[in-house]
Amino acid sequence: MSFGRNLPTFIDTNLRFPTQNFNYSILDGPFAGQTLTVPWFYGLSRPNTNFGAMTEIRSSVGSSYYGFVAQVSRRLTKGLQFDVNYTHSQSRDDGQASQTFTATNSPYNAFAPFAEHGISSFDFPNKFIANAVYRPHFNVEGTASKLLNGWQLSPILQIISGAPLNAVVSGSIPSPGFSQDPTCWPGTVMSSACTIPGGGVNGSGGAARFDLVGRNSFRLPKIVNLDMRVSRRFTIKENMHVEVLAEAFNVFNRTEVTGQNNSIYSVTSTSPTCNAAHTICTPASASLSITRTAGLSTFQTTNAAGGTLYRERQIQLAARFEF
Repeated sequence: MSFGRNLPTFIDTNLRFPTQNFNYSILDGPFAGQTLTVPWFYGLSRPNTNFGAMTEIRSSVGSSYYGFVAQVSRRLTKGLQFDVNYTHSQSRDDGQASQTFTATNSPYNAFAPFAEHGISSFDFPNKFIANAVYRPHFNVEGTASKLLNGWQLSPILQIISGAPLNAVVSGSIPSPGFSQDPTCWPGTVMSSACTIPGGGVNGSGGAARFDLVGRNSFRLPKIVNLDMRVSRRFTIKENMHVEVLAEAFNVFNRTEVTGQNNSIYSVTSTSPTCNAAHTICTPASASLSITRTAGLSTFQTTNAAGGTLYRERQIQLAARFEF
């Protein structure tokens, strides 16, 4: 097990405390018919009117890691050697900001930063790694021995849980209508005098996660990767050998997904209206619809594959002379 303490997060301290919530009606998708309720960040001005966002770098994030490891090994016996490792683990944190530079506001609600507690971005519950070296030997002589003996096979198999994916909402919350907060409609104004300080799903400019599910509740597909080396050793003299080999990476040419689109819903909002006498008014409203491109949902569609760790199938050939 491992624990992290006093890790950094970035909090905008120049936000007004949200005194009410806003409700989004969800029109379609897996959460159709439900309501997303968010804290509503808005105001006539920031608490400190001399500044916009005021970011505090706060060392308040904690993390935890628990793991169980099992390993089976066999030393080279009768031409076979292998190592098999399995790790089952759990990683949780309070919204660890693994970044080089500061952010304006990291948490979903700056007044409840510990509500960020959930699945870590580094949570890979299952990891299976196996590697082997196999040198088959056949009790034959002559040409058969030359053809069948002297080979070596060395596979490496990796099966790893997919990376966590944090579902977010695209778009911004509207300002309140007269019936929702009359202080935003002073005098005879015909549009809300209140502004949304940071934008986003709740107006704070912080995390835009879809809060009906926990942070990092979705996952990318698992990684399944097989690399293989096949070699053949030829003896020319007692102290002189030639080895020819072929190495294949990602033998089955499997697409290893390392990134997906995480926007599950998009905001469609209606701004509030009011006449000068504030007798005929319509409140602010908004709904959530599945994020689409060309009519199709883009949530969890692949936007990155491979990277530097996993690539398309590659094969390389080599020869080595030892003397």
